Amino acid sequence: MASFTDAIPQFNPYIQQLPVEAMVTVGMEKQQRYDQGVQRIQSQIDQVAGLDIVRDVDRQYLQSKLNDLGSKLKTVAAGDFSSYQLVNSVAGMASSVAKDSNVLSSVQSTAQYRKEQKFMEESRQKGESSIQNEYDFNTQANRWINESSVGAGFSGRYRKYIDVDKKWLDVMKTLHSDLLEEDIPYEYNEDGTLNINKTTAAMQRISKEGVSAEKIQNALRSSLSPDELEQLNINGRYEFRNVTDPTQLAILATSRTASSIAQNSKTIGELEGALKLYESDPDKYVKTEQGIKSLKEANERLAAQMNEEIEFIKSNPEQAKGIIYKNGAIEQFASSYAWENQKNNLLTNPIREDDWKAKNYSLSQANLQLASDKFTWEKQKDVRDYALELEKANAAMYGTLGGFQVYGGKSTSVPNQRVALFKDIDNASLAVESQVNELLNALNAGGGTKVKKIQVLNALDAYAKGYTTGYDYLIPNDLKDLGNSILSAKSDLNRKQQFLKTVEEETANSSEIQQIRNEYNAQLNDVGALAVTIGGRDLAFTPFEIGQYLSKVKETVTGAQTSGTGATGGQKVTTEILSPLTVREQLIYDNKAILRGYFAPYRRATEDYNQQYNSLVEKKISDKTIQYIPREVPIIISSAEGNVARNIWENISTSLLRKVAESSLSGMEGGYEGLSAGRAREALLWFESSDKSNLQYKKLEQGDQTSLIILKGNEEIVIPLDPREAQQLPIIDKDAPSPQLRRLMEAQAMGGRNTNPTGSFENSYFQGQFMPRVKINARADMKQAFGTPEKQYITLRSKLPDGTVYPLQLDQAVDATEGMNFIGNLTDEKVKQLYLQSPNISEEVKKIIRTM
Repeated sequence: MASFTDAIPQFNPYIQQLPVEAMVTVGMEKQQRYDQGVQRIQSQIDQVAGLDIVRDVDRQYLQSKLNDLGSKLKTVAAGDFSSYQLVNSVAGMASSVAKDSNVLSSVQSTAQYRKEQKFMEESRQKGESSIQNEYDFNTQANRWINESSVGAGFSGRYRKYIDVDKKWLDVMKTLHSDLLEEDIPYEYNEDGTLNINKTTAAMQRISKEGVSAEKIQNALRSSLSPDELEQLNINGRYEFRNVTDPTQLAILATSRTASSIAQNSKTIGELEGALKLYESDPDKYVKTEQGIKSLKEANERLAAQMNEEIEFIKSNPEQAKGIIYKNGAIEQFASSYAWENQKNNLLTNPIREDDWKAKNYSLSQANLQLASDKFTWEKQKDVRDYALELEKANAAMYGTLGGFQVYGGKSTSVPNQRVALFKDIDNASLAVESQVNELLNALNAGGGTKVKKIQVLNALDAYAKGYTTGYDYLIPNDLKDLGNSILSAKSDLNRKQQFLKTVEEETANSSEIQQIRNEYNAQLNDVGALAVTIGGRDLAFTPFEIGQYLSKVKETVTGAQTSGTGATGGQKVTTEILSPLTVREQLIYDNKAILRGYFAPYRRATEDYNQQYNSLVEKKISDKTIQYIPREVPIIISSAEGNVARNIWENISTSLLRKVAESSLSGMEGGYEGLSAGRAREALLWFESSDKSNLQYKKLEQGDQTSLIILKGNEEIVIPLDPREAQQLPIIDKDAPSPQLRRLMEAQAMGGRNTNPTGSFENSYFQGQFMPRVKINARADMKQAFGTPEKQYITLRSKLPDGTVYPLQLDQAVDATEGMNFIGNLTDEKVKQLYLQSPNISEEVKKIIRTM
């Protein structure tokens, strides 16, 4: 048991185990958050429930959404609203109602409706409203309010009233009156029509001054702004608010318009009757004619307007009301304010007065005509006499051309058409080469860096295609005429080459040559293949390979003739390759000395084929142009000693012959093909003989070649002339075309009536020297009308900066001389004007041409 002697136990103080104060604090905080969460949710629900929505159907929709929200909230009514997560979740449910597309549309439409309603009220208080504008807005609003679909949008507007009549009165003040005077110098028939066969003693002048309804209508329509047009539409919808049947609207539209058309037609008839009176007065005639035209255009506009109204009635009757009202209001206003004053005056009748003047004038005119006829006759006689004297003087000086001209014929001195065309092409190519070298020498005449030939050729080619930069940089102005001459010569060369190519292609594809080719192939097959052994090597060639080789290689054999498979010792063979050889043909060529003896049967067939082919080519050339058919014209001169014309032609002939007789090159005798220097010396002796007065002369033309023929009995000498010599021959054919016109006609004959059948810019006939005043990239061509070659049509070709070429054929036909003169006088501005005036050129291209 315990004793007082025992130690007294000591106990620790009591420590409370639960944090009561903290728990109280936490509980208070949580209660506060709970109350705030409930308040926030309630606030959002109240905001959604209090949205301003006018239409019942939209409010009912909103209420149904709120009811759905309430049902969802019951499931969380016992929830801990102090939890932010729960509060945000419930708040999101309320927010989703406000963001619903139908609810948003309802709120926005209500706001638009309130805004326009307020604007209408303010306008009414300011006196800027009208019953029709308020009706128009209320109609829009009621249509929306009564719409059964949920969330229907409202975009209606209230428009402030615009006094259109006031605007129209201002327009009326700017219109000027028109004056029309009608003179009536004739008597009236009993039926009120004019008797133009009887004049009155005094002329009646009826003056009419006024402003027509049509003129007012045009002014009113052009003055209306979009807002004013809408005001008229509003007036129309109000005016016809009780018209619900489209048929009634159609009757309104047609009856009003038909009445106006009938009135205009009556006025047109009256003016057409008066038009005959003004045939002698151009001013009045034109004014009356314009009035008739204006009324006819008005009727066309009225008919189109009526059709437009009817179409709108079918598709949109409410819009049609506005259009019908607008048209009717304009017509009614114009009719109300149109005015006319008429005044009658009696004047001296000019027709009666003119009758007396005409009689006196006729007498004076007859006397004047007699004197004029006498003067004209005497003038024509003088001109004819002068022409005869001039013709006699020319005949005495140069002789005359024989009336009979010979075309064609076979002569060893005159080449056939095909050969003549080849010669023209060769000469044209040489002329281009010569001029290019002349230009190159001129460019390198001074010091400095030497210009290379390739640079000149590239610059010329680029310029031919319309690119001028390199050409302008390389060729100075004093040499540009030579450059243009080269381009013209190249164009002429291209034209001839294209012509030859066309002729050969047409010949190669013709039925005649097909038959000839078949016969040729049969002949070669009959001869058979050629098989030989040369140097231990076996060689075999088909007959067609031998034939092709012989067509490409020309051999001229002089001296002794071949015999068997070899050749006699005195034989001399000259070989000329006319076109590139294939590998097999080259093999034949390499062994030609041995194979030549076997060629005879192949050569006969090939030469026969080539002769027939060339004959067809010649015929094709002749069918397309007579340029290459030889044309011989005798020159008629007197045989009398000392005759001036004979002396002139003798001097011309001896000068040309001496040039040939004295020509030589590296010690070799010179001359031309067909006229050696020795033969020329023999001909010079003709002019030293006593019978030189019996020598006759002819002028020969074939292609670009002109020659002079001298005849002594049955002998003849043909002297070819170069272009400069040909130009110096006396002009004794007064009816011959000019050299320029002749070249144009020849170019068109080669191009199938067209100077540029390919249509390419670089091959244009008229360029450079033919168009000296045109500096922009423009060229021209001419084409004969089919069946009427005297009619020519000009085509311009302009190259834009981007390289595009735009051709423009002019509508007006001209003759060849007029066309050449027109093209030669073109300027930059005239070319651009022709393009800008053409309806066939787009506006986009015209903008570019204006800046060229």
